[in-house]
Amino acid sequence: MTKAWKGFWSGHSKPSQLGGGIYGVIGSATASFTFTDEDFKRLDDRLGLKFSCKTIATEVNKILAQHGNCYKVTCDETSSDSHEIPAGVVIDEIFK
Repeated sequence: MTKAWKGFWSGHSKPSQLGGGIYGVIGSATASFTFTDEDFKRLDDRLGLKFSCKTIATEVNKILAQHGNCYKVTCDETSSDSHEIPAGVVIDEIFK
């Protein structure tokens, strides 16, 4: 669980890690872009879609508890609690 949780957040803790795309029309000049906080703010504002570590952690922790697991995942970079599995990275505010 530790490897999976930390591994996921090491690659998804900020918008720029999630890629981007290319501006332009077929046959014309194009420019590439990388996702920013603003892109995810627009998703939330316009579609009500929010990528949230807190929400994901809550659901994972429910599943762990249902299976009698005493560990919990958190969105913190580190934890001194031996029963908490931290994200291991600083998660961008837009994803908290």
